[in-house]
Amino acid sequence: TGDVSHGDNVKAKFGTGNDLEIYHQGGYSYIHDNGTGPLYIRATDLFLKSSVDNDDYAKFIENGAVELYYSNAKKLATTSSGVDVTGILYVNGDATGGRITGDGSGGLDLQDGNGRQTFKIMSPASGSSQSMTLDASGNLGIGVVPEAWHANWTALQLGATGFGGSY
Repeated sequence: TGDVSHGDNVKAKFGTGNDLEIYHQGGYSYIHDNGTGPLYIRATDLFLKSSVDNDDYAKFIENGAVELYYSNAKKLATTSSGVDVTGILYVNGDATGGRITGDGSGGLDLQDGNGRQTFKIMSPASGSSQSMTLDASGNLGIGVVPEAWHANWTALQLGATGFGGSY
């Protein structure tokens, strides 16, 4: 009917073969699953927060999003249609492998690890001459939108003999 206290290095053990242990050792706290099956944590909504409850790490919302945070700012969230990323998406784990960012006009900026722009993809709706589109057949259109391909389009092909274009 009250609290149960355990000193450092004392384990609370559960299961016939001590399949689950909860303990504090040195400067670390552990939930250790030694069993043969998975560890289930069940909750309507599950929030992982800092010990002083002022920083979110992750939120798992029942029938909803999974959200990941950096310094209490949401950076990645699943949605019913995919994933939303806030900020820069680094390729290969850090800025040296390149990055993908929104350009503010509905398109994407793709940059190499040195910050040089390697591709500019503009939304076809923007009407920009920098529009680039790729259709299901692998045709790459530059400076045009798919609706205009029947009248004027550019296809770029790269193969063993070099590259060529047609229009």
